[in-house]
Amino acid sequence: MSSDDDQGYQKAAYDKSFDGKRIKLGGIINSVERKFTKRGDSMGVGVVEDLYGQIQYVLYSRSFEQYRDMLKENAIVVMEGTLVVRDDEMPKINVFAVHPLEKQEVVEVKPVATYEGKTLRLTVHGAKNEIMSLVKEARNIISSNKGRSRVFFVFDWGTAETPEKAEIGDALLADLKTVLGRANVEVTE
Repeated sequence: MSSDDDQGYQKAAYDKSFDGKRIKLGGIINSVERKFTKRGDSMGVGVVEDLYGQIQYVLYSRSFEQYRDMLKENAIVVMEGTLVVRDDEMPKINVFAVHPLEKQEVVEVKPVATYEGKTLRLTVHGAKNEIMSLVKEARNIISSNKGRSRVFFVFDWGTAETPEKAEIGDALLADLKTVLGRANVEVTE
């Protein structure tokens, strides 16, 4: 059973087992829209399509600033990111990298590591407004990867557990490392 949503896309029941998986998607950019967060940071949203269908994409502030010149309507690109599949919503990809299609090489797919029963520790340093910005961006990423693993933020003044729990995987870790830096994302027992 399917119906149209408020944007005219056909809604259907999507396989939620793909939620949180890291993917590469090649296609043509149909739309590009620059939006602003409450903090005033730029982010990019739009739709990319291939021979099989369309998917929404989101680039958060750091990724958007890095790849914004490649986000042009009718551009043929490969997007790397984390797949987000929710009930009654068109699937989307939280993008952390964009490349021109003609520069892509065939890559062997490697198995995804599992982190069942582990804890995620995210270290955040900086001025208060920068810390708040990074925490908010990290929590947005975590909320797109809901699971059962505990998540802690480590600050200069102490440690705080988030109410959100995450499904820790390679895609989530890559997204968080893009925002917080490689050394500031740690998986522990």
